Amino acid sequence: MKLLNLARDPAQSGLYRVQASHIARLLMGVQQLKLQLIELDGREISSKPDLLYACAQALQFPAYVGHNWDALEEALNDLSWLDAQGLIIIFYEADQLRRHDHGAWQIFCEIAQSCVEQWRSQGQVWSIWFSGLEYSQPELIDLAGVLNEPNLSE
Repeated sequence: MKLLNLARDPAQSGLYRVQASHIARLLMGVQQLKLQLIELDGREISSKPDLLYACAQALQFPAYVGHNWDALEEALNDLSWLDAQGLIIIFYEADQLRRHDHGAWQIFCEIAQSCVEQWRSQGQVWSIWFSGLEYSQPELIDLAGVLNEPNLSE
């Protein structure tokens, strides 16, 4: 399956692991789609409060959105303030959070998976591409493998 088909198809929404060296090419491939691309700089995210703040800033959460897990999940399942026909979040250097606050990492992945399923059921693309992970995360799908393009950077 090629990238544009994957990015257009809500059924392919998910949590993906991607090599940092592949992101530039992937971004070029999805720029022509009407998807909202959000970037999270994981170098600044090593705890739950860091993550909640980064998400609120990057996704332009309204002021009424609280700073807790329930509020994050509710906001990620709404996003009515964004003018987009789908969403891809790129979470750079995600291993920073996983190493420093593994509990927050796990909860975030659970919330993200729940959001993927909710948006998928509404026929909307909603994915997170995680880069910078030291080792294979069993809950994440390898994006290059799904695309059957192991050498995306070439």
